[in-house]
This record gives sequence, structure tokens and C-alpha cells, in this order.
Amino acid sequence: MTLLNKIVPYDIACVWLLEGEAARRATGRGELRAGMPTGDLIPLSKFPAAAQKAIRHKEPVLTSDVSQEMMWHRNNPALKAMVCSVIVPLLHREKVIGLLIVGNRKAHRYSEEDVTFVFRLAHHAAITIQNARLYQTAREQYRQLYESQRQMIQSEKMAALGRLVGSIAHEINNPIQAVQNSIALLQEEVTGRLRPEKIALYSRIATSELERIAAIVRRMRDFYRSSRRRSRSTAEEEIAPAFFRLLSEEVQEVDVHAIIEEVLLLANKQLQHSKVRVERQWEAQLPPIEGDPDQLKQIFLNLLLNATDALAEKGGGRLTIRTGLDRLRGAGGEDRPAVRIEFADTGPGIAADVLPRIFEPLVTTKITGTGWGLFVSFKIVEAHRGEITVESQEGEGTTFIILLPLQQSASV
Repeated sequence: MTLLNKIVPYDIACVWLLEGEAARRATGRGELRAGMPTGDLIPLSKFPAAAQKAIRHKEPVLTSDVSQEMMWHRNNPALKAMVCSVIVPLLHREKVIGLLIVGNRKAHRYSEEDVTFVFRLAHHAAITIQNARLYQTAREQYRQLYESQRQMIQSEKMAALGRLVGSIAHEINNPIQAVQNSIALLQEEVTGRLRPEKIALYSRIATSELERIAAIVRRMRDFYRSSRRRSRSTAEEEIAPAFFRLLSEEVQEVDVHAIIEEVLLLANKQLQHSKVRVERQWEAQLPPIEGDPDQLKQIFLNLLLNATDALAEKGGGRLTIRTGLDRLRGAGGEDRPAVRIEFADTGPGIAADVLPRIFEPLVTTKITGTGWGLFVSFKIVEAHRGEITVESQEGEGTTFIILLPLQQSASV
């Protein structure tokens, strides 16, 4: 506006930006005070005929006594005195986005050269205005994107908490069932043969399972305390991995065969009831591994119970548990010695559309399933820096394969 006034002097100058069939005054200079609306939308039908002509033909219009046509200007004495004006369309890519109106109290004040200059200046102004609009639009889109991401993160956080609660309930339920089974076996002994060694065994199992429940509750407490100290993004993005992490104080040397045998004893009643025959194919020289025995027991129990339920649908069948030596590729590409544990059943198999999502939370093939068991197992194996995969053929059976490293890194 300042440059314009130096070359084409004016008493009043203003810019109007089009919004559909109306326009809004964006800025004004000169003798512009009360009487001219600021920021209000004015229908184009109320603009002078010269302004409508400039919009229609996309060309500048030089006119006189424009104030008589602009009805809302009549309360402004300065506008009433305007005699000569130049109305120039603001063009961007052949589209009118606004108007530049320059007015003067002197008749015949503006020449064709003035009109040409104002038109050229208006062209550059249109580019600047459009760029500013694009920038504002981009800022608004960025704000909306940021808000959407914030809401998405919050939703993910709540979903993660939901997964955590569901998995905790599933983790606690299994040892509770084991305690119930142990108590039932104890009652049989008390009312039967009273074998001291069996009573001691079932009592030890019940005590061990109660300790597992206590460990889960302790892990919940420690997780809650540590999550309060973590940054917001970490708490939101890593809530499940943080809960299932492998604690260094829980890591010990584990006999995989002994853990599996204990799980088989816990589930003995279910296996008999479901007519499941268990076949052991043990590696004779299987070395111990480093891990959390309670968490590993959770994995094996989940897989055993899943296989039992699957075989029960067919009226029984065979469950083969294999162990062996293998290699596990680390994150850096190096091979590490590992043990391989397989749970292979002759059940109905897993549907092809479900198989790729089988380790996701709330995905289940059982009518009464919760969809947490395999999710929990996957997270525990992941925390042990291992791998768990599945192979299944509908009508033939399913095999879960677990690879666990012999040793955990010192950073556990």
C-alpha cells in the first residue's frame, strides 16, 4: 500500500477477498474510518457495477463517483467525497480471488498508465495473498494433523492399557486354575490313599502357583511405579513391552524339560478329560537356558491348553512336544545357539484368514476364548529375545514353534 501511494496517490485504498458470492475487506489505508465494514461478509450484489464488471471480465475498471453505488459507504463522509477510482481484480491462475479498490477525491485523477501499474501490482499482491492463504491452510492442516495424532496416541494408550489388563487377567487365571487342580488332587489323596509324596507334590505345586500370582501382582506394582517416571511418549508407545520385560533379578538357569513336565502335571486332568495323548520327543542333551521360569511356564501352559481345547473338538487326539537344538538369528544378524520347542497337535487347525493375526490381542479360534493367551505368549517370548511362529493346515493340525536363546544378554 505504501509503494502504491508513492506512485499512484490515493485517498482511500482497500483490498477485498472473495468468499463464494461475497467478499470480506482484508485491509484498508487512507481516510478509512467508521462506516466501512471490517471483516464482515458483503454480498457481491451490493458492490458497485464497476466492481462486478472487474470480477466478471477479469480486467481493471476506471470509474468516477463510485461512492454513490456503494450503499454501505454513505455514512462515511470521506467515502461520499470519492470521485475517481480504480477497481482491479486480484487474479491468481486466471481466477479472481479479490479486488483492489483505489479511490481519490479528484476527478480524472488516474491515467491509463496508473491503471496498468495498479493492475501489475495487484497481480503480485494476488500471488502474495494466495501464498499466505496456502500457508494458513497448511498451518491449519498441520494443527488438525497434530490433534488427530494426539487423539490417536491417546486411543493407542487406552488400547494398550486394555490389552495389558486383559493379559494380566489371563496370566492370573491360569495359576488360579492350577491351584484349584492341586487342591482337588489333595482332596482325593486325603479321602483316598494318603500318599505323603503326592500330598507334598501337590502342595508344592499349589504354593508355586500362588507365588506366580504374587509375582504377577508385584510386576504390576513395579510397572505402575516405573510408568509414572517414564516420559509420556514412552509410557504411551511402550506400555505392553515395559510390562512383559524380562527382569534381571528373575533370570535364572531353566531346565526346559522340567518346566514342561510340571505344566503337563498341572493340566493332567484336562488332558485326560479331553482324551489327549501326549507324546514326548525330547532332545537327550538339551542344555539349560537363561530365562524367567514363571513366564516360560505361562507360555507352555497356554500352548498346552490351546492344543487340549483344539483336540477336544475332535473328540481327542495326539499332542507331540518336541525339543531340540537350533540357531537363532539376532538383531545384528549374528547366529546364537538356541533351544527349539514344538507343540504339534492333530486338531482341526487354524483358518487361513485367522492365521496371520493369531498373535494379536482378542484374536481367538475358540467360542469361549479370550484372545489373550497367544498375545501374552508372544510378548513373553519377545522379552526373552526369542521367536514364536505357527504352522497350521485346516483339518490336519497346528504346530507352534518356539526358539529361545541359551543365554540372555547382560543388558536384561
